[in-house]
Amino acid sequence: MDEAAVTGRRIHLDLVDAARAGGGGSPPTGRYTDVGDPGIHARLAVGADPGCAPAHDAVDPAPTCCLTGAVIVDVLGSGRPRHLFVVLFPVPDVEQPEFDDWFGGEHAPLLTAAPGWARARLVALDDGPMTRMAVHDIDDLRVLDGADRQRAGETAWTTRIFGRNWATSVRRHVLAAG
Repeated sequence: MDEAAVTGRRIHLDLVDAARAGGGGSPPTGRYTDVGDPGIHARLAVGADPGCAPAHDAVDPAPTCCLTGAVIVDVLGSGRPRHLFVVLFPVPDVEQPEFDDWFGGEHAPLLTAAPGWARARLVALDDGPMTRMAVHDIDDLRVLDGADRQRAGETAWTTRIFGRNWATSVRRHVLAAG
């Protein structure tokens, strides 16, 4: 497990309504499908300044939702990144330093030590009610139900972080590779 350099790196996640992207079916190459809502496809871009993807045509329409921000934690694990597990957090400004320390100092290292957990990134979102986005690259969707993830969620620090009133508004999305 290694922490990758994050200076100047940004992530952009577009969510696209599959009905607008060529009428459903499987997503085009390079996209993911939300397991809980197969009508939503996602595109992930990483770079110095990725932004909202423009509409190209009916198969590749403009996104219905864009999440963009600076990568502040990037921990590499093992496994082949095939799926995404995205978690959105409405962390209040005053609590963000502790949250960022928890994610980078405990949570991400515990997760990326697990077989099949290829990467854990934390993004400071540019705007909106959600202020942090965790983007996890995983090899197999089964790691989400594994003992390693359960242990990472049961530490004293995790319990303290998720005992706060904003934690009831956390949103999780499991995205399978297309």
